[in-house]
Amino acid sequence: MDNKEIFKRIVSIVENDYSGFVDKFDWADPFEFEVQIKSDMTRNEFRDVLNNYLGKFKDGHLRIVDLSQDDTYCGFSIRRYENILVVTEANPDSGYKKGDIIHEVDGKSIIELESVYCHLFFSDVTDRQDWSIILKKHRTCRLVRDGKSLTREIKRFPKSKYSPRFYVDVVHGIPKMTITDFVDSASLKQLIDKYIAIRTNDEALIIDVRYNIGGADFSYFPLLDFIFKDKKSFVSLFPNEKQQMLYSKRNCELMTLMLNEYSQNTSDPVIQDLIQKDLHLMKENFGKGYVDFEGLSDDFNFEGNEIPKRIYVLIDQYCASSGENFARAVRHSEKVTLIGRNTAGILDYSNVITESITDDLNIIYPTTRLIKGNKVLGIDNIGVSPDIYVPWTPKALEIDIDLNKVVQLEKIIEKETVDRTSVVSSHL
Repeated sequence: MDNKEIFKRIVSIVENDYSGFVDKFDWADPFEFEVQIKSDMTRNEFRDVLNNYLGKFKDGHLRIVDLSQDDTYCGFSIRRYENILVVTEANPDSGYKKGDIIHEVDGKSIIELESVYCHLFFSDVTDRQDWSIILKKHRTCRLVRDGKSLTREIKRFPKSKYSPRFYVDVVHGIPKMTITDFVDSASLKQLIDKYIAIRTNDEALIIDVRYNIGGADFSYFPLLDFIFKDKKSFVSLFPNEKQQMLYSKRNCELMTLMLNEYSQNTSDPVIQDLIQKDLHLMKENFGKGYVDFEGLSDDFNFEGNEIPKRIYVLIDQYCASSGENFARAVRHSEKVTLIGRNTAGILDYSNVITESITDDLNIIYPTTRLIKGNKVLGIDNIGVSPDIYVPWTPKALEIDIDLNKVVQLEKIIEKETVDRTSVVSSHL
């Protein structure tokens, strides 16, 4: 296929299989982008046209993956703070260091660049902007390190392969679970067993999903048994909400392949049963278009537990998809306090699948839409809000500001408990 044929195929998938198109049919004019495609354009130029077209839909679940290009990055990660970019971590060979303050890129200020690339930012909130793609388009950064002004080249490095992290440690006497995805239900069950084994008290638990990239909702179901105090059904947590799935022929075929893969990777009989029910729905609704989606979560009930008494769930903008749906679910527990910053905000349209366009070019897109009342939920690019908002500042590179907030809250509770005990004792 030549470039225009590739583009037309992507447009066809967006218009016929992307679950958000029914709500955003007038957000992008394909002709505006097709006329930009030339036979002699570079791969990077062509990919920019594709990204600009998909970017019009402002959906973090809708994107192109270029297998020939997307395995590299600049060697450092950044986060915007006010009108600067702060390096949050760096490859030692990149020339950058954690804590570097970038104030110019190729001679342009961050404010100037923002006006150039505003169409690529899904959020108007500056500290939620993703600058990783933008930096790859440029050559140098002007930065401040230890009070000195330096210029550093922007290089390319192979991306390190994602490695899931499931672990339990104890912070200030409180058990803390760190969970970076909800893909592997078996690993999550092992994590729960480890937590029970090291549990130091029945009072509090911290669950860190700040960097949770998502996965499948049913993977976190085992956690709900002790996050909630009483017996509940999962679907009861979201009254007046429903998901609709776009049961196009392509979506049913791709989703069936993905569910069969999930089935091979779990031995949990409950989850196996849920997957088989969902596979049945794919056959029953094949090619029917939008149908209310009675999926994996609808039949799930959890028992609840009094212990632990308090649960602090740490969230941030890097918590996405099933990670933020987890945050949405657990905030209904009287035991839970969400701490940090808004999650990614990519839930209105979800249950993503991947279609290969060429050998090295894929499109990832969602197949369901989340409805409340008669309209889409409206959480995209906003995210799940914390109960206690902790603004991010460069100080977070030195101390864990969210954990500090948990410790402060626990000290207040401890003091109140001591004071109540003293009052009771004085009346005896």
